[in-house]
Amino acid sequence: MKALVVGVGKLGHRLASELIEENYEVTVIDNNKDVIENITSSLDVMSIYANALDFEVLEELDMREYDYYDK
Repeated sequence: MKALVVGVGKLGHRLASELIEENYEVTVIDNNKDVIENITSSLDVMSIYANALDFEVLEELDMREYDYYDK
């Protein structure tokens, strides 16, 4: 199953970690480069440095492919 987490501060990071433990394929989006680098180095996620309010970004990800979406 696939999950998308928008915003990977403390809560988003924990959520991504929990979803990985449940065998989800996790994608994270954040507009803070340092946060993206941190989560990429600590978890097995696909990370995207972008503003999730940009509809084009979400279209490129094809939201229909995801089973779980949290913002």
